[in-house]
Amino acid sequence: WKATGRDKPVLSSSSSSPASVIGMRKTLVFYRGRAPNGRKTDWIIHEYRLQTSQDAPTQVRNCSVLLLSLLLEN
Repeated sequence: WKATGRDKPVLSSSSSSPASVIGMRKTLVFYRGRAPNGRKTDWIIHEYRLQTSQDAPTQVRNCSVLLLSLLLEN
C-alpha cells in the first residue's frame, strides 16, 4: 500500500455552526510487487483518523480512532 497525495480534512456537517475539521483522510493505493517496479492496481483504501484538540477531555485525547474503507475502482 502506498499513500497518494496529501491528507485531506474531513469537515463536520452541522447546520447550526460553521463546518470545522473533525478528522483527516488519507488515500492509499495497492501496488502488486515491490517499489519502484510495482504495478498499480484498482484497489484503494481511505484511512480516516479522528482529529483531537488539546481542549478535548483526556479520555478523548488518549484514544486512537482509525476507520478504513476498502474500495475497488472501476
